[in-house]
Amino acid sequence: MVDRRTVTGVTVIVIVALVGIAIYELNGAASQPPTVKYHLSIGIQGSGSKTPTPGNYTYDAGASVSITATPSSGSALDYWSLDGVNMSRSSTISVTMKTDHRLVAVFGIITPPQNMTVVYERDPQRFDPKVLNITVGTTVEWINGGTEIHMTTSNNGTWNNGIMNMGDKFYYMFTKSGKYPYFCAVHIPEMVGIVVGRPK
Repeated sequence: MVDRRTVTGVTVIVIVALVGIAIYELNGAASQPPTVKYHLSIGIQGSGSKTPTPGNYTYDAGASVSITATPSSGSALDYWSLDGVNMSRSSTISVTMKTDHRLVAVFGIITPPQNMTVVYERDPQRFDPKVLNITVGTTVEWINGGTEIHMTTSNNGTWNNGIMNMGDKFYYMFTKSGKYPYFCAVHIPEMVGIVVGRPK
């Protein structure tokens, strides 16, 4: 900024330099620069649950996020996988958001079930088989046998495994008879299935 002033017949030029001052304006009002945010994708492999639930979340840069895994009956937490790297086996893990991350809780079966059957998630969007008849006490294993991401979620909320990438697995043991319709939340309404549990 240049300021011209005349003092006793002499013109004095005053130069004011503004260095290192950045002003952000929004609708004419000063504001702070935008906050950097990163994405955290939380998933499950095997039979269990997590807090927060599986899904995609957004956090401020530098935030520390705590995630807790809870295995289903007959399962145990094998390890956490953070961006494809095996991490702690502790039930709770903290992730510092310095970039985008994908976190997966990998559960394993403590004792292999006597009765287990498999449902494959296929491309294009379908469960194979679509209708599965089982006896009570059977463990159903869902395997993502396609190249797209899939999910398996019961209509009444009995289970919800979150995002499954290619090759991911999810287990659930049916201890009560009845009909259990379910769906892939990524590909509804096309991708639906049902498990029918019958007494032994």
